[in-house]
Amino acid sequence: MVPDFLTLREVLARLPCGRTFLLGHLARHPMYAGGPTHRRIAGRIVFTEHDIARLMETFAPCLSASSSAPEAPRSTFAAPSAEREFSRALALLTKGLQKKPRSA
Repeated sequence: MVPDFLTLREVLARLPCGRTFLLGHLARHPMYAGGPTHRRIAGRIVFTEHDIARLMETFAPCLSASSSAPEAPRSTFAAPSAEREFSRALALLTKGLQKKPRSA
């Protein structure tokens, strides 16, 4: 009996992740629990139902509540743009070149 194969697109519809993430995950986890997480046939990635079950098990450590660490605070500071830096430098040069009136 030939197993029914599912394409990468069909599996992505079932999983809560994107294509790039899944391809990287498959590269890191080609085998799990003694079996493959996917197969390559004619250069295409395909899956059986058993492969998908094993693949979901590889996600378990990522999705468990015990491994979720609090997110690090994010900053929104950015370096000044080149245009802003140029304007500031030009202002300083212009200010330094202006002649001061002499006091009599």
